[in-house]
Order: sequence, then C-alpha cells, then structure tokens
Amino acid sequence: MTETRYFSLARHALAEALRAIGIKPGDRVALPEFICRDLLSSIHHLGAQVIYYPVDQSLAPIRFPTELDIKAIIAVNYFGFAQQLEPFYEYCRVNNAVLIEDNAHGFLSADENGAMLGTRASFGITSIRKTIRIADGASLSINDQTYMDRILPQLPPASHKSLRPSITRLFSIIDRKFHLPIFRTMRAFARQFRKIKTGSALPVSDPCSETEPLTIAAPYKSSLRILTRLDTKKEQARRRRLYKELEIALVDLPLRPVYPSLPTGTIPYGYPFLSDDRTAKLAGKITKRFRVEIIKWPDLPSAIEQGAPPHYKSIWLINFL
Repeated sequence: MTETRYFSLARHALAEALRAIGIKPGDRVALPEFICRDLLSSIHHLGAQVIYYPVDQSLAPIRFPTELDIKAIIAVNYFGFAQQLEPFYEYCRVNNAVLIEDNAHGFLSADENGAMLGTRASFGITSIRKTIRIADGASLSINDQTYMDRILPQLPPASHKSLRPSITRLFSIIDRKFHLPIFRTMRAFARQFRKIKTGSALPVSDPCSETEPLTIAAPYKSSLRILTRLDTKKEQARRRRLYKELEIALVDLPLRPVYPSLPTGTIPYGYPFLSDDRTAKLAGKITKRFRVEIIKWPDLPSAIEQGAPPHYKSIWLINFL
C-alpha cells in the first residue's frame, strides 16, 4: 500500500521523508555525486551530513560508501529512466539503511516490470512540475508500512496570487498546439534580459541553495487542479514519440545518448546525451523544429564541482517540458 503527500517542491518532500526515517543532526545520508545542488538543502535542513558515491557514464553507481553508519541512501531515476535498485536493496540490507527513490524526473514512468517509479523503495520523491507545466508540485510516496504512522497529514494547499504561471502555461499550449512561437519569443526575451542582468541566460542556482533553510509547503490549488485534469496517456505518448523522433534527427552527430534505448514503460523527462559544447550547439539547431530546448544539467554540488570527472560536465538534456 502506498500513501501520498503533496508538496510545493521535491526538496520539501525529501525533507519530510528524512524526518520520518528519524534522521537527526550528525546522521549521514548517501547520495550520488551527479546530483543537483538544490537537493542538499533537504539534508542540511535536518542537520545531517552528506556522503557521496560516484556514478559512471550510464549513471549507475560505481561503488557505495564504505562508512558503516549511513542511515539513508538515495537512488536516482535520472531523466525518467529506471535506476536498477537491486544493488541498493543489498546495500540497505547489509548496512541497515533506508532506501529513498529520487524520482524527480520520472513522473508517469515505470520500470521493465511495470512498477511505477517512486514506488519501489521505502520512499519515493517525484517532482511533478518538471514534467508538466505547473507553478509548483511534488509528491512523496510512502511505500513502507513501517513509516505510515510517522508521516504528517497533508498540508492544505494555498491559492496562487500571481497570474504568471497561468499565462506561461497558456502560451506554452498555444505554441505547441498551433505552432505559434508566442511562448518561445517570451522565453527568449526573458533570457536576454537575465543575461544582461546576471551574465547568464539560464538560471544558475546559488551555492548557498545547498544550505538555505526550508519552509515546507503544500502545492497551490491551481497546480493540483491542473494535475487532476491531465491526460496522462496523451502526455506519455507525446514524450515517447518525441524521444524516438530526436533519436533519428540526431543520428549523424558525434554524440552519445546516455541510454542506448527507450525501454517499455519509460516516460522520458527529456533526451540526455554526452557531447562537447560544439556538438550540443549543432544539436540545438537541428532540434529547433521540435520546439524544444537544450540545457546543461545539473548544477553540481560545490563539493563535487571542482574535481568532477569529465562525464559529469558533458551531459546535455533536450528538455520535453
């Protein structure tokens, strides 16, 4: 049986999972080196210590931490592709740790056995807003009866006081349905303004975000309303179709997809690939007709960024949002 709680952001959901596990100041939580730095705020929120483990070019763990007092370990379903959890299950069995499935990218996705991602560990964290265009929205799946009584009741959703998310969503729908570049033009203007102001067209997370205090919140009513109206089958079909179309469109470029194939049940967050900057720019020109954008992911944690292996900084993503 699975219980679900909804939060504004995935980092809020993770903080609640760690609290329910009983993570206290000084406890150790393991997570991959290849991770967005914003996630660390959930761990520091409870005063816990981060222990990293490395991943290879297929984003599978190379080795696990040797420390014997890891209280929880996080496995990541990168870009909506199922992480193989058997090594994590064994690690948790031997070390008496709790497994958390970071499914931020995997809303609507399932593994080869048909199990929905986010339901295969004691806890699952999903960032819904990264798959569908809503102001906010994330979920915490509690899949272990041990922790059912420790989870707080659902926080009441709030009303959004800004029209910006609704306008952005409307323009995005018009762009996609009628092939009118209203949303793309608006986005380009916003990025040009940001570049003039900050020097970067794309938002770059501040290293301080790793330790910033969290104010746990529920999603907005409008976000939950859009979620209930979502045509999930249509969105699943769109994402799988787009992935396969991009595979064909990019076949002549010297890039390497992170994953060699699109497994049944996988609903991709985007199309991830390894390449140099020049090839990524060529890919961006080729994929313009698909009305998608290419971004770098992630903003690595400060502790990892300096000495990161080359493949951590060579992964690009064609975002399907």
